[in-house]
Amino acid sequence: MLLPRLFLLLVFHSLIASASAQTAADALTADLSKLYRKAKLPGFSVAIVTKDSVWYEQGFGYADIQTGRPYTPQTIQNVGSVSKTVIGVALMKAVEQGLFTLDTPINQILPFRVENPHQPDKAITVRHLATHTSGIIDRPDVYKQSYLFRTAAGTPPAPALAQYLRDYLHVEGAAYSAHNFQGYAPGQSYAYSNIGAALAAYLIEVKSGESFADYSRKHILQPLALTASSWAYTEAQAAQYATNYQELGRAYPPYSLITYPDGGWRTSCHDLGRYLREILKGYAGEPSRLLKPASFATMLHGQFTPEQQPLNLDSKEPNAGVFWAIRANQQIGHTGSDPGTTVLMFFSPTTGVGKILMVNADTGKQTSQDIVAAWRLLESYEQRLATR
Repeated sequence: MLLPRLFLLLVFHSLIASASAQTAADALTADLSKLYRKAKLPGFSVAIVTKDSVWYEQGFGYADIQTGRPYTPQTIQNVGSVSKTVIGVALMKAVEQGLFTLDTPINQILPFRVENPHQPDKAITVRHLATHTSGIIDRPDVYKQSYLFRTAAGTPPAPALAQYLRDYLHVEGAAYSAHNFQGYAPGQSYAYSNIGAALAAYLIEVKSGESFADYSRKHILQPLALTASSWAYTEAQAAQYATNYQELGRAYPPYSLITYPDGGWRTSCHDLGRYLREILKGYAGEPSRLLKPASFATMLHGQFTPEQQPLNLDSKEPNAGVFWAIRANQQIGHTGSDPGTTVLMFFSPTTGVGKILMVNADTGKQTSQDIVAAWRLLESYEQRLATR
């Protein structure tokens, strides 16, 4: 009988494929465990995903060294500038809703005027913010004040995002200075700007009438059921948070960011893996709960043409999507680094495989080698997965 034989053959091959995947996952766990035993990292979690599945996720070490609480894929920590990818998705959703276009001048949206004092006649657009070519730069003595660390008296009250941005960018603002801007015209030079990213998120607030936290929750977190993800520290989830560590093992107190959209997303490796899966689906042109195919194509496509390359681009990341970095090796994603946190999230358009590494420690001389080694391990297994 041909049909039963064919059925048995299909079952056999399915079992072989499953066993092969399990063997590779076990090997990766063994390799990462060996790396952790020699590393200077308190804890970390990793994931490897495709558009169809989360192939691998695992945690290693400690979310909290003092209590011995393990770091698992469900452990929550802030992911630094990986948060900017959420701004990118939210911007494209706002474009779909007709709130503005990527080429809308920001002064047609804002309730206060922002112009580069060195180039006052050149309009800054939404696209300039999304590609870090607006001319806005982060003045360190002001930007560091956006971090609010908890003290014995509690977390100090945070000024509203709108007030912080107005103070920094409007000519009558308390922190305004010509040094908050490059001398180049918008679009002429690349300068990575956290404050520029927060301003892009604020544009959505102005046009939608909702906070960025509420808007992104409604259009991104809830549709994907990312229940461990939020923009604020909550006592209800305190037992799930990782402690953030300095390189030498000293713990940072909990903190929040006034400019929270640029780096304050709190999520787990499990949630982040599901988010990246949806991005991969969108990149492949499949139906998504987030955006239309054309929006994904714009967001994840290089915005700089060979004829219009801004000055001062990093050779490691010579192009940019809409708040998604595009590396020289064509990997698309973002890195994140804040006090006590280092995160990498990228996918390969060639293999269709995405990788995530979340570490609850600063990137420093001792930890950077371990972080690079862990990432290279993920890359080696990415190739195995791609050739299955």
